[in-house]
Amino acid sequence: MPERQQLVKEPPRARPTYPGIRHKEAVERPHPWQALFDNAPEAMLVADRAGMILEANPAACQLHGWPREQLLGVNFIDLAEVECRPELAFVCLPAPLGERAHALRCTWMSANGAVPVELHVSAIEWLGEAAVLVRLRSIRESLRLEQELRRSEKRFRALFDSNPAPMWVCDAQTLAFLAVNQAALQHYGFTRAEFLRMTVRDLSPVAPATDVPEDGGADAAAVAAAAADGSSGHAPDQSPCRRCQHITKDGTIIDVETTAHTLPYGDRKAWLVLITDVTQRLQAERALREQQALLENIIAHIPGAVFWKDRNGVYLGCNDNNARDLGRKSPAEVIGLTDFDMPFSRAEAEFYRDCDRKVMQARQPLLNIEEPQHRPDGSEAVLLTSKVPLHDDAGQVIGVLGVYTDITERKRAEQLVEQRERLFRAVIEAAGAVPYTRNYLTDQFDYIGPGIESLLGYRPEELTPDVWQSLAQEVILPGRTQGCSAAEASALFRQNPSVSWHSDVRVRTKSGEERWLFNAAVKMLDARGEVVSAWGLLQDITERRRIDEQLRQSQKMEAIGRLAGGIAHDFNNLLTVINGYGDLVLRQLPPDDPYYEPVQQMVAAGGRAAKLTGQLLAFSRKAILAPRVLDLHNVVADMKAMLRRLIGEDIELETTTHGPAMVKADPGHVEQIILNLVINARDAMPQGGKMAIELCNVELDEAYARTQPDAVPGHYVMLTVTDTGIGMDKATQARIFEPFFSRKGDKGTGLGLATVYGAVRQNGGHITVASEPGRGASFKVYLPRLHEPSREDAGALPRAALPRGTETVLLAEDEQAVRDLAGRVLSQCGYHVLAATDGGEAMHLAQRYTGQIDLLLTDVVMPKLGGRELAASLQKLHPHLKVIYLSGYTDDAVIRHGILEHDVPFVQKPFAPLALAARVREVLDERDEVGPDVVL
Repeated sequence: MPERQQLVKEPPRARPTYPGIRHKEAVERPHPWQALFDNAPEAMLVADRAGMILEANPAACQLHGWPREQLLGVNFIDLAEVECRPELAFVCLPAPLGERAHALRCTWMSANGAVPVELHVSAIEWLGEAAVLVRLRSIRESLRLEQELRRSEKRFRALFDSNPAPMWVCDAQTLAFLAVNQAALQHYGFTRAEFLRMTVRDLSPVAPATDVPEDGGADAAAVAAAAADGSSGHAPDQSPCRRCQHITKDGTIIDVETTAHTLPYGDRKAWLVLITDVTQRLQAERALREQQALLENIIAHIPGAVFWKDRNGVYLGCNDNNARDLGRKSPAEVIGLTDFDMPFSRAEAEFYRDCDRKVMQARQPLLNIEEPQHRPDGSEAVLLTSKVPLHDDAGQVIGVLGVYTDITERKRAEQLVEQRERLFRAVIEAAGAVPYTRNYLTDQFDYIGPGIESLLGYRPEELTPDVWQSLAQEVILPGRTQGCSAAEASALFRQNPSVSWHSDVRVRTKSGEERWLFNAAVKMLDARGEVVSAWGLLQDITERRRIDEQLRQSQKMEAIGRLAGGIAHDFNNLLTVINGYGDLVLRQLPPDDPYYEPVQQMVAAGGRAAKLTGQLLAFSRKAILAPRVLDLHNVVADMKAMLRRLIGEDIELETTTHGPAMVKADPGHVEQIILNLVINARDAMPQGGKMAIELCNVELDEAYARTQPDAVPGHYVMLTVTDTGIGMDKATQARIFEPFFSRKGDKGTGLGLATVYGAVRQNGGHITVASEPGRGASFKVYLPRLHEPSREDAGALPRAALPRGTETVLLAEDEQAVRDLAGRVLSQCGYHVLAATDGGEAMHLAQRYTGQIDLLLTDVVMPKLGGRELAASLQKLHPHLKVIYLSGYTDDAVIRHGILEHDVPFVQKPFAPLALAARVREVLDERDEVGPDVVL
């Protein structure tokens, strides 16, 4: 049957015409009866008139063994046996709504194979269209029962004849025997012919007429087959099990139990009677009752609680202790109840029932179970219970016997100890420590906390003393700078008279990572004072030591920065004088003068020296920033020669640009970004390799910005630095821009890429890195792109005329050479200059001067009175006074004096005469109402 095999494996493929929109409408606009349909226990399908399945409830999905999505769109007619399909197609023909359902039986295909079903098809309206409702019910069990019934009828005679228990069939009216089995013949001693001439009354020792039920009962003598007599309350087709006496052919009276059932026998009603000889059992029961009385006496006086139940969990008995715990006055009040009738919570009752079933199913005792129990008085108890299966004489499990002891107080004490232990462990875990105990008699760790695996990568059972000594690279003891081995530290520990002990241990974890641990231990001594064991804690101090090292590195860098800043300040003052006078001389010489070129070379050298000062300030990370319009193409081109010398001959450098790359950024920042990225790439290629610097214009859309937290959609210049070095894994990439994170160990400060990140972010851009171990790295820097060059890009010509003016300028500068230069430049430009050696003298000049002072040109840091304080005092005397600050200090000194604010006029030393004159003219030309607000 190839077609059936295909159907069994998977549902028929949905046809292309399946109305998917109709299903969508059903989801968005559920039918009022949708909940009833989904929760119906009967498998239900909704199909159109062509048989296409439009909807299926969970019961249908379970019947077919396919999810709902696979059933939708399938023709349900194709799921039936081939011979049933024409009839199914017929019942799907159009019919009025509400027409009586068509019912038929057929074989249905499912994922689990062929299933016989009874199918009902009714016409309905579904989402405004004619459809059919198909209800399916598996009749596999019904068919099986029918077949079983036929087989049972065949077996009845064989069972009846071969049954070892006496059985007979008698007429329900006359009680005459109609049939008897062989066991009855043997047990009673009559022949079959003798039985068939007798009635049930003939087997009773006494047969009074009143014993015969009016409705035709079954055993008149002992009502052995007793039918309902009107007062028993039993159904007339079955009698209760009754005990009576019968007489055999030899006159022996026996005790029997009879059970009778009505059954048709030909054309009349008859009774099938089963006889059980209980003579010996009754004798055994009497002996058992005697033994039971003794057992009950013993159980009643057992100190613990005892109970026993049948297979259904019904209490068969218990002692007084158990009855009292259950809130009952005596065991008699417990018998016949279950745990669900007791004052237990439902969860407790289900737990008891599950334990009972485990005992009976496994046929094995279940010992020392801790069971919670709610008492009738509302208190809670904990029981230690043992349960064993109860067997009958045949070895069959008939129930369970339980014995328990109340351990509530003991558990409370244990919980108190456990709470204290949990508190102790919580305190240790909160401190990030791992406890351990070491036995020096066996030289083994008796206990190591589970946190050791996250700390060192070893499971507790793996960390033996030998492993510990192998992974401990260095042990630093208190008061020592030199480390020792773990074996030496262990020997010193045992020799040291102090009870407590601590040390720092450098270890290599299972993964190869180096960590520092703080090991604190307390000795346990024997009577002779010998160390027998130690209790200790291991705590990860890697981060603390790293921070300490970073602090030392930071302090070292801070000291170098201060030195660089101090040198830069003094050097800036010298360069201001050299470059300033050189520029003034150069302006006085015609180009054909023989001294013009030497002076020009001197000024150019001074400019290069100023750049060196800028690099020194950049190294100290304290340079004052001044964004300018830059073409990164020119910046890379200017730095290319220096970069080639920096990376060495074993690294090939390639630069690629794609048109102008205009940005507005601080030139020092840009150079620092390129320099640090190139140095980082160089260090990643210790054996040489290739490095590429590429510039191109890109546009970042919103989709990209959503994947990068720092990115903003827009146009950017992308600077890419790529190397073929060692690369890095994902964990390293996640921390590569963190301050003080370095892959170079003690050789790096961990500030290079952190500085790059800060510079990029400060200039409105963002940076990404892509890398894999062994495949190099690619850093991409995105800076906002300028579409048109700004006027700032043009700069000023060296020989441009100095801007002039007639205003009064108060000059406060403590460095005489700088003061003389600035005064000369301003005087040549036409300004009236009042020069002061410091802030105090400037105040005296301003107070004595009777005219208007238009501008204060002051150094930031001066003796007696600083520039900020001077400006604040003078502006009280001259409200419209404008201020320009001079400084050769680094920006932290400027910030400490409150100068470096947004749009505050500022001139950085060394300065060119043209730059000073232009800045003075620019500030003086500003609107008066802006000046004081901007300065202060």
